[in-house]
Amino acid sequence: MQKTLFFILIFAAPLFIGSIHAQQPFVNYTVVDGLPDENVLDVAVDQNNHLWFATQEGVAKFDRTSWVVYTTADGLLDNFINCIAIAPNGDVWAGTDAGVSRYDGVSWTTYTFADGLLNNLVNHIAVDMDGIVWIGVTGGVSSWNDTLFTNYTVAHGLPSPMVGFVGIDNSNNKWFCTWLGGVARFDGQSFTVYDADSGLIDNNVTSVAFDAAGNIYLGTYFGITVLDSSGTWLRNIEHADGLYHEAVMDIVFDSKGNMWAGIFVDYLFDGGLTAMSGTQFWSYGMPEGLVSLIVSRLAVDDDDNIWIATGGGVSMFIGDQLQIKEPAIDPVIRLFPNPVVSSLSLEVAGAEAAWCVLQDLRGRTLYQQKIEAGTAIIDMSGFARGVYMLSIDAGNRVINRKIVKQ
Repeated sequence: MQKTLFFILIFAAPLFIGSIHAQQPFVNYTVVDGLPDENVLDVAVDQNNHLWFATQEGVAKFDRTSWVVYTTADGLLDNFINCIAIAPNGDVWAGTDAGVSRYDGVSWTTYTFADGLLNNLVNHIAVDMDGIVWIGVTGGVSSWNDTLFTNYTVAHGLPSPMVGFVGIDNSNNKWFCTWLGGVARFDGQSFTVYDADSGLIDNNVTSVAFDAAGNIYLGTYFGITVLDSSGTWLRNIEHADGLYHEAVMDIVFDSKGNMWAGIFVDYLFDGGLTAMSGTQFWSYGMPEGLVSLIVSRLAVDDDDNIWIATGGGVSMFIGDQLQIKEPAIDPVIRLFPNPVVSSLSLEVAGAEAAWCVLQDLRGRTLYQQKIEAGTAIIDMSGFARGVYMLSIDAGNRVINRKIVKQ
């Protein structure tokens, strides 16, 4: 179900932390809304502007109103979906650790090693302009022309057998992003490899995207390397330039030419979303409303909304919210005790006034108050035991906290 905005400007429902707000421009979706599981590994947009999600409990389709979930009971090969892609003819391809499944709108068909797939461990899928399906697997790449598989390995020119991402550029060239080997461009006849010797900031390439000018943006664990259409190094984009951090998981471009980078730093357990427009950068994380810091993949819909697959559900960044992001203040919030038995004390420092809203997990507002003196006491003695969500709107930032009532 589509989110409802419960409050105007100053209120954001904590469970639905995507309510429109100058500093919280996300709409979020979890299992409460219809996802079969909140560990979402990939997202794709079909020709009807509907969303398809790869989760560890099947494939989920969202048409902006209702959800449909497909599992092994419907013909999927496996419920743990690593990646998802939409073909020009509307077919949906889902990759798993046991092979691939294709949905033609009626039924699912499965392809595995026994059918000619190079390896059943599928990492990424892309479909080119001719409808050829390219499948990055552990071991190389398989292509499917609706009749048979053709396989490519290091023996054919791949720089590494670990292909984690496949991109298709504006000239229908294929770009295979690899672990440790850089990226290989395949023109249908031969491979051209770009790696650290070519100027790449890192040989572990996680993603590739292409701007309107044909420049190539390569995401890596140490930032983004930009090549021109001929493959000549142009620049690197790093944390110091404005990225949320340097471990880039995915890159997409919207129709306005803005670049979006999904970032997750596993060793810091931190992640977020960065937008680059010209020379300006904006970064967003959980304080701004992102549902989870474990960012996996991105997709852009027909309305220029950015869809973010995460380990805690799906976030949609409302496309027209980018340019209104103002410098955020960082109020200090103190809550005690938590868990709470009877009364919850709340202190807000660094903001002249704040609004707090307490809701249950069904989104029902149980308490709301404006805090002008910097302190408030919430009587929870009559509340049932369980988990509640507290939202504090302090100036330019909305902060959400989970409250446990004992």
